[in-house]
Amino acid sequence: MLSCKDVSHLVARSADRKLSLTERVGLRFHLWICDQCRRFEHNMALIGKAFKQLGAEPESLCPPHIGLSPEAEERLRQTLKHHCHSHP
Repeated sequence: MLSCKDVSHLVARSADRKLSLTERVGLRFHLWICDQCRRFEHNMALIGKAFKQLGAEPESLCPPHIGLSPEAEERLRQTLKHHCHSHP
């Protein structure tokens, strides 16, 4: 069974590539039983839709420093970027 951390990575990856059958099945099963991850997936989709409607690049909407490590900021930027460009 996938962990919540695994699921968050798969949700982010699904924005830029098609998941394998095994990944999709594992993701769907986990989302079926985990309310928190289901909310995370839903919220990521909403964020992507909001950015598309604004017509803005995620990088332009992120403050230059929000108290995260550079690695965390980059992961956040990449996740937002992928979700912005993959959800209609």
